[in-house]
Amino acid sequence: MIMDTAVQNITNIFIVLFSILLCWRVLQSFRFDVFMKNPNSIEAKLLKVIITIVIGYQLGSFIIDYYDWSQAIRYIIG
Repeated sequence: MIMDTAVQNITNIFIVLFSILLCWRVLQSFRFDVFMKNPNSIEAKLLKVIITIVIGYQLGSFIIDYYDWSQAIRYIIG
């Protein structure tokens, strides 16, 4: 039981990290310079990292929740 929980938690960590990396890659093509006064400043780079983490975490959480919901259907149906 504890081992199953540990494996699930490690899997969830990898899913969230992969989602963050995916969002980082996708946001590289987004033009932040249009919305910022100084796009090369530390603050602008930090904002890009924060946006990446927030969106990546939300995407990872959605994937994990969707998987959990799809597994719960098995108990509802029969």
